[in-house]
Parts: sequence; structure tokens; C-alpha cells
Amino acid sequence: MVKKFFDKLKPYLRLRAFDVATAEGQDRERNRVALLSMITNAGSKGTAMLLVIAGVAWTVPYLGQERFGAWMAILSMATVLSFLDFGVGNSLTNHVIRAKDQGRPVLISAVTGGLAIVALISVGILIVLNFLHPFVPWVKLFKTNSETLLLEIDATVRLFYFLFSVLLFSNAVIKIYAGLQKAHLANISQIIAFSIALGLLYFSSEYQFQITYLLAITLGPVCVVGLFLSFDLYRQGLLKCDSVAAKIRDNASNVLSVGGLFFVLQLAVIVGWGSDSMIISSALGVAAVAPFAVAQRIFQFVSQPFAILNAPFWPAYADAKAKGNYAYTQLLFKRSFMVSIVGGGIGVASLALVGSWLISELSNQVIVVDKIFIWIFAAWVLMEIVGNSLAMYLNGMGIIKLQVRLALIFVSIVIPLKLWVIHPFGISGLVAANVLVYFCVLVLPYLALYRAGRLTSI
Repeated sequence: MVKKFFDKLKPYLRLRAFDVATAEGQDRERNRVALLSMITNAGSKGTAMLLVIAGVAWTVPYLGQERFGAWMAILSMATVLSFLDFGVGNSLTNHVIRAKDQGRPVLISAVTGGLAIVALISVGILIVLNFLHPFVPWVKLFKTNSETLLLEIDATVRLFYFLFSVLLFSNAVIKIYAGLQKAHLANISQIIAFSIALGLLYFSSEYQFQITYLLAITLGPVCVVGLFLSFDLYRQGLLKCDSVAAKIRDNASNVLSVGGLFFVLQLAVIVGWGSDSMIISSALGVAAVAPFAVAQRIFQFVSQPFAILNAPFWPAYADAKAKGNYAYTQLLFKRSFMVSIVGGGIGVASLALVGSWLISELSNQVIVVDKIFIWIFAAWVLMEIVGNSLAMYLNGMGIIKLQVRLALIFVSIVIPLKLWVIHPFGISGLVAANVLVYFCVLVLPYLALYRAGRLTSI
């Protein structure tokens, strides 16, 4: 069976592109690009995971639970605030795919105009975050009795603002490479950057660096890769500095309108479950973030392989839709969804069996979590895996409004529920709230729409 599987993949394991003059050739080329992206994405996510696990094993013993929790809480802000690109980054993948089929001048305009819009947003966000910094009640967000730690947190947050603004631009560049069907080049660059960061993290832990430096090491790789790739776009002639204002005008309407939907969707996702670390920190104290953050990172061993599997399908769906090949999109989605739900279920259950022991060993017995929390978290991760598979299909097919509506309903219910259960039930109650509301508000409606055959036509 394994041999048959690899025999099917073998024709696509090549660097040379297929002839796309026919519909069959387009399908084969689409599969080749997706497989190449998948393999390099695995390497990228693998080195990123090494960085994550090393961050736990090397830093918890000298940082302690409270300082480690503060670092993780600040790091989670990158996810919480990712919506601040106003959805433009996500919209660029589909935008570039459409432009690619309309000739090189249109493609140059799309790439240059899109990145110019993101650059303006990034600079604006950097200015606004620094302006608002003195007005944020950091003492309430990071509950601690240590004045020294509060000063360290303040310095780390200020560095975060700069890194985050660069991160917004860098992620947009990576999205453009996905639209160009060259995601593998971005992935290879990230492998190199994460490998260098791993060495820097080891050096930092040996000399017990502060969390400010640790933040730079963990966020730096993607920032560097995005800047490097933007220079590569310039070298290819796809990013041009002339007539930038005109290119912004030509692309702003499309990029911002689609980006607006992604913005609302990202905002809903961030508020709904991306802000969990901040809720825990403000309600239970910064030390309580540590077990939650470590559990997140441990379960990435299961969720990341499926994210790797599904990520290349977004541009594949979009490309197939642009060419009117709906049979391809339906077959690919069915296979992706079934692999995610079956493989994800086996993976999270297997890890849940040893999760408590593994976290204790990695943290040198500093962090202890109970088995009930681990199993609830496993259920949540399975829903994320399956949801990611569906999201890649919906994003590629341009079905965004439905996602926005359901996500807003999810947020309006789950946030009050989490704030209500966090004190009596702790982090287990918070994750259980995510699971319950996600299943009722998102899983059941999508299942009903799929059974009615409406996910192909919305």
C-alpha cells in the first residue's frame, strides 16, 4: 500500500515544470507545485518546531515558570494582533494568482501595489502601537509581584512592536510567493533562518539571556526571510519602485475589499481563541500561561504536519477555480478532509496518552498539567486540524463571507463563556468552552451545508 502511494507521487517529484498547454498538464503542474511546497513546508515547520521545543527545554530551567510565561504571553501577541494587516496579506495570494494569468505588467502592478499597501500599514501600526503603549494597563495584563520582571516585560514589548511591524510585511511577501506558485522558495529560506535561530537560542540559554533577546530570536527568522524575498522579487523585476502610487490605486480596491473580509475573519479568530494566553494571564496570573503555552507547543507535533499538508492546497484551489476546474477542487478537498479527520484523531489521541509526562520531562518538572486538561486540549487541536483543512478550501474558492458570519457568532458566544468559566474551572474550563462552542457554532453548520451540497456554490 505504501509502495502504491509513493508510486503515485513519484511523477510529481521533479523540479522541471509540466506543460500547461492542456487541462491535464495544468492539473499535473498544480500537483507538482503543491507537493514541492508540502515537502519544503515540512522542513520549515520541522525546524520551527525544533526551535519551539528547544525554547522550552533550554529556557524554562533558568527563566522559571513566571518569566517563561511572560515570554510566551508576549510572543502570543504576534498571533493576537496579526489581523492588523487588515486582511491584505491573505488577500494577496488569490490576487496574485488572478494577476498571473493576465500578463506580466498586471502581475508587476499586483505585487508592487500589494506590498506597498502592506508597507504603509506596517509603518502605521508601528507608530500607533508606540503611541498607545503608555496607556495600556500592563500591570493588569501581566499579573506579577516582581518589579524587575515588569521592567523586562516593558522592554520586550517595545521590541515586539518593531518586530511585529516587520513581520506583517514579511508574511505578505511569503503570501505572494504562494500566489506565484513558488512557496517552496520561501520555505527553504525559512529552514535556513530557523536553523540559524536554533544556534542563537542555544547560545542565549547558555548565557541566560533575558526574554527580550529570546523574543528577537523567535520572531526574527520570518522577518529576515520576508525582507530577503522582497529583494528577490525586486531582482526578478516583479517589485518596481516607479509609479508606486499608481500601482497602489490600481490594486487598492480589490486588495482592500477582499482583505476587509479576511480582516474581519482574522479579528474574529484572534479574539475567539487567539487571545487565550492574554485571558489566562489577566485572570489567573502570568505563571498560569506556562502550562497552557507548553501544551500548545507540544500538540504542534500533531497539528503542524496537517498544516503542512493543507497549506499548499489554498493556492491550488484558487488556481483551479480561476481555470474553471471544479472537479479538481472537489476531489482534492474530499481527500484532504478525510486525511485530516482520521489522521488528526489518531495523532491527538496518541499524544494525549503521554502529554502530561512529556510536559513534565521537557520542563524538568517545573510545569505540571493534569490529564483532564490534556484530553480537552487534544479535542480542541483536532477541531483546529479539521477546521484548517476546510478553511484552505473556503479561502481558495473565495467563500469568505460565510466564514465571517459564523466566526462572529462564535466570538459573541465563546468570549463571555470563557470569562465566566476561567475562575472556577481554570485553563481546563477555558479550553472546554472553545471545544463546545466551536462544535455547536461551526462544525454542525458546516456539516449541514456540506450535506446539502451548498459548500460548492456559496
